[in-house]
Amino acid sequence: MDVVNILLTADAVELAFRQQQQEQQRLQKLNKQLRHGLLTLLPGKCQMLSPPEAAASILCFAIPGYEAAIVCRLLAEKFAILLSSGTACSAESRQTSPVLAAMGIAPDLARAALRVSFGYNSAVDDIQALLTALPQILKEY
Repeated sequence: MDVVNILLTADAVELAFRQQQQEQQRLQKLNKQLRHGLLTLLPGKCQMLSPPEAAASILCFAIPGYEAAIVCRLLAEKFAILLSSGTACSAESRQTSPVLAAMGIAPDLARAALRVSFGYNSAVDDIQALLTALPQILKEY
């Protein structure tokens, strides 16, 4: 048994548990800021697919008329911003996400679905970078 690694892992788990509520609140704040920023930036164009009470670490939204995979590629190539299209269970599939289908999302809107994941290193600057880059990408689209 590697006692040192066991003890270090136990310390890491304890630290993560102690900071869990604070981290959840931070992620909720970032999620809310991005949600508000997108709706302000793209009034009437952006549709939120994640309900406000959903997991704070993920925000799924769609911009109808824009293929999510193309928007993701352009954001990555031009701004080094990495988003995902669809849902995690369908990211590599050409089929409509079963999750979005179960939510009653039409196939056209599901193909426009973009997913932002927030983590321990996500910051307000990341949100601002996306909100700055997105209009440029949509204009060039």
